[in-house]
Amino acid sequence: MNKIFTLLLTCFIFSNYVTAQLMTYKFQQSITGIENEWHQIKLPPTIYQHLKPNFADIRIYGLTENDTIEVPYLIKEVKEQSNFKNINFKVINSTKNKRGYYYTFELNQLQSINQIQLSFANDNFDFNSSLSGSNDQREWFTILENQKLIGIKNEYVNFNYTILNFKQAKYKYFRLNIQSPTPPILQNSSITISEKPMEVLDTYKVNTTRQTSNTKSKSSTILLTIKDKVPTSSILLQISDKIDFYRNYQLSYLTDSVVTPKETIYNYQLIKQGVIHSFAKEAIRFSPVIAQQFKIEIFNQDNQALTIESAQVQGPPTYLVARFNQIANYKLVYGNKAAQSPAYDIAYYTEKIPEMTTSLILGEVVNIQHKEKPKVTPLFESNNWLYFILSIIIAGLAWFSIKMLRNSK
Repeated sequence: MNKIFTLLLTCFIFSNYVTAQLMTYKFQQSITGIENEWHQIKLPPTIYQHLKPNFADIRIYGLTENDTIEVPYLIKEVKEQSNFKNINFKVINSTKNKRGYYYTFELNQLQSINQIQLSFANDNFDFNSSLSGSNDQREWFTILENQKLIGIKNEYVNFNYTILNFKQAKYKYFRLNIQSPTPPILQNSSITISEKPMEVLDTYKVNTTRQTSNTKSKSSTILLTIKDKVPTSSILLQISDKIDFYRNYQLSYLTDSVVTPKETIYNYQLIKQGVIHSFAKEAIRFSPVIAQQFKIEIFNQDNQALTIESAQVQGPPTYLVARFNQIANYKLVYGNKAAQSPAYDIAYYTEKIPEMTTSLILGEVVNIQHKEKPKVTPLFESNNWLYFILSIIIAGLAWFSIKMLRNSK
């Protein structure tokens, strides 16, 4: 009997503790669509501005008639990765004619490829190339045309762009043609198939783009702002200039700002330094950061500033993979600066969590109402009472002092 009573008392205390914990958070969203034990929840863009940097203040609570339960979860961050598989091949032909230099690659077996990486011994070159495919070396089909292969090497720059990217092509033979007045010295080559993951990055609309140029520092500054503060990992600039260019840049994101009587000071954190060029349309990729505003500084040297027509910001989505054991009214709560990262048992057996889980639906954001502590009213709210009492005390001390002086005489 005592054991049952102790058990019930423990459950009662724990339930009240969890309920009290729920009230320490600022926001909640209802969760619907629960049908299985394991599900995933995609965090919406509006949530990140209210979270701690390490996401420690996220909880999932289930409310029943008699109890409040806490749901264990793990954070799943999607990373953009490509899996490259090398394809075995051999160079069976290397010739030249009036139309340039030709290299023929033969695959060991018929299969699809979408990338050829080349390496040249030349220091400085600007080759124009094309790529064709064939299964019998008689009829050739065009895969790429007018593809630039660039090499720049001097005391300031050491840059190479010698990769051919194309849609998957399935041929037994591939023929590379390079048009160049000087002989290309092909050192090495590799053929690969790139398999991108199923997960895609979220795309965020750039609300404002502001570009300024500084003739003194020979640089341009581009400010990009998106709607919400979200995880980001990629920025693609749409440059309208039709000329060839090669410029160094540095990318930063806004961390905070300080308002002074004269101005507002914006603090930026450097993310990446690199080169933007016209040889290929490539996004600036970096390790994920939670940000809303970016600053890109392009160093033009003695060249005319580039015109940024538009920009696209992308970032990896974040999921919660959670286990639901019983029927309840479940809620996602967050926004608690004092919260610590939870410790759940499921972190020790991740291999038992299904790879494919269905997504749940989050309701609208609701502010959790907190009861205000009753205000303790002081005995005397007005300072006039204090001045009045002090005046009486001072007058009393003066009267006793005068009386003592008279008595001493």
